[in-house]
Amino acid sequence: RDDQQFEEYDADKIFFKVALYRENLSDLSEDTLKPEKVFVHKDATLKSLVETVARKYNIPFEEVRLVKKTQVSGFPHADLINYAETLDQKFYDLKVYEGSLIYVERAANQNAPLIWKEEFDRDAYNYKIKFNTPKLEMTEAPPDYPHHVMIDARKTLGDLKKEICKVLKIDEGEILLRKGGRMGTEIKDLRQTITGINFVNGSSVFVEFGKPTVLGEMRIYV
Repeated sequence: RDDQQFEEYDADKIFFKVALYRENLSDLSEDTLKPEKVFVHKDATLKSLVETVARKYNIPFEEVRLVKKTQVSGFPHADLINYAETLDQKFYDLKVYEGSLIYVERAANQNAPLIWKEEFDRDAYNYKIKFNTPKLEMTEAPPDYPHHVMIDARKTLGDLKKEICKVLKIDEGEILLRKGGRMGTEIKDLRQTITGINFVNGSSVFVEFGKPTVLGEMRIYV
């Protein structure tokens, strides 16, 4: 295409993708973050990258924080990579490789908690929970789950039920929730957390019209 622009290749340069923190991120996908490429000399030190980022985003050098996401025991961890002892190190020594996604934030107080740590934690527990449209008459057809809510999995099942009812525009007392489909176990203890009943991102919950039972009660069909 005539309007396409191509970056001129320079064998002496490498690039990194940088994403500047902004508020109200819905998720941490690259589509949402919209990272930009920055180029530095392949033999440069970390200080050169910090200087490049500072110029790009008009941030004072001493207020730039560069963060790398790593995994610790299966959970994301925020590693600050630029501090006095690392500025003169090469990228390879810091395990920061070409094409890596670097998370950028600005901090006047270098002792303040990392903003990206909070975002990584939130995103790790940002679960998509699917659910069906409840019907007054049960059918033999297998249920489908056309609806979903995004919710912090550290919240309770009561919070999940509230969000589901907002989507369906019905009262909480009109429905009950089941884990495991139509014939699954009724979820009675809504004080449990979403992770506490082993839901994972993408799990589904079956919504059924009826008066919810509480712990100690049994539902009998006649």
